[in-house]
Amino acid sequence: MSFAIYVASRLFMQFAWMLYDYSKRMASRYFISHSNKLEDSNLVAEVVVPKLREKGINIYEQDDLQAGTLVLPSITSLVDKADKTLLFLTENSLGSAWCSFEMLISLEKSQRTNRLSVVLLLHKIEESQLPHLAVLQETRKIHFDEEREDWVRKVVEALRETKTIGDIMPAGNVAHGLVWSHYAGFLQYVLPVLEKTVKESDWYISLTDEVRKKVSFKLYELVPKTCTVKYNIPNEDKNIKAVKTFNIKAVMRSGNHRELSVTMYSITIDQETFYCMCEFPNVIGTMKVMEDNHLARFSHTYPGKVGKEEGFTTAAQFTTDDKKLQLGRFYYTMNSTLNHFEKCFNTARVLLYNDEIKDISKVLMEAVEEDLKKT
Repeated sequence: MSFAIYVASRLFMQFAWMLYDYSKRMASRYFISHSNKLEDSNLVAEVVVPKLREKGINIYEQDDLQAGTLVLPSITSLVDKADKTLLFLTENSLGSAWCSFEMLISLEKSQRTNRLSVVLLLHKIEESQLPHLAVLQETRKIHFDEEREDWVRKVVEALRETKTIGDIMPAGNVAHGLVWSHYAGFLQYVLPVLEKTVKESDWYISLTDEVRKKVSFKLYELVPKTCTVKYNIPNEDKNIKAVKTFNIKAVMRSGNHRELSVTMYSITIDQETFYCMCEFPNVIGTMKVMEDNHLARFSHTYPGKVGKEEGFTTAAQFTTDDKKLQLGRFYYTMNSTLNHFEKCFNTARVLLYNDEIKDISKVLMEAVEEDLKKT
């Protein structure tokens, strides 16, 4: 009798586990990133999605993007909610800014959760064409072929498997550390009082009402693609002039007093003048130094076997591709940080731009005009 009870209990436990596993799989949902080119969209809509759904894979649709909201936050939210992102990579998607953004935030999610959150489905491209990022080299790569269906099984397995990234990510916390360093040492003290400081200054009080309409109270954080920090902005761009420096006294966590400064600049293009405060975060120069000097991005020690050779340590170099990833991550993390703290909300804006083709004054003028129209 007791043996029968034991067998029955074992069968019940197995059934309960199967039911739990099934319900968990059914609750999981996945996001597919692909280019909007017709050939790619059709393949995803007519082949990839139906085949995966046949295997019980739930896919987020474009309709799941919340109507009436900004596209970037909506995509970020969707990727964050998804268990994993399937990147349908083609020649088109590799050249798409949107697909690059979706890849970036998927990698960012992997970093935050320490769980690999991306699967690559390649169509008519070679692995050598992928960005040379360590995390992508470790990610499951599956080749899509309409004539065969073995890719379906491989994608389902990859989506459902759990794999931690550990020390796979290149320069894992470089961008996060730089953002927090800049916020904790400067922005958290300056941003909450910046508008008040400007409005109470003799410089602002002396302005006419018409000129005041062209003054932005935001601090613009300039993040150039090359990570080259400019310490004297007017020397770099003849359209920019320094007009006033505001000194802000801050009490640091240690109790020490420190004076921080922010400069107001005039930007004049085609006889139109606007005023704003801006800076190049010094911390981003760290990434350029790491790239230029081929500094190690991480090290890993492999233990030796007992009675055999000793363990050894490897140190990979920080490459241009690592810098691109970290720069994008810096931009994303800085925006997230500024929006997270209520006292800093809408007091600053991060401007990521290609400094090899665009002047500082042009970048600032466009941003200031856009922001002032919203006020």
